[in-house]
Amino acid sequence: MYENLTHNDLVKIIEEYKHRFAMIKDDVKAIYKCIDLDEDLSICMASSCCDYIPDTCLHNIDIACDLSSTESLEWKQNSNL
Repeated sequence: MYENLTHNDLVKIIEEYKHRFAMIKDDVKAIYKCIDLDEDLSICMASSCCDYIPDTCLHNIDIACDLSSTESLEWKQNSNL
């Protein structure tokens, strides 16, 4: 699969994967932030307690893991986490 790619192509793929992992890490941090507040996650899943909606975070993780999607490559890291 990767044998016909140039060095620059591989570097670009690696940078994209690093970015996806950074976005996933942000969403996991946001979920843990809600858990650390001892919020009832069933309530938290439907509201924006702790400024993040865990259900949205889980959806974002799903998008970032989808290698056929480029949506997460446009996201910026959240410096507030």
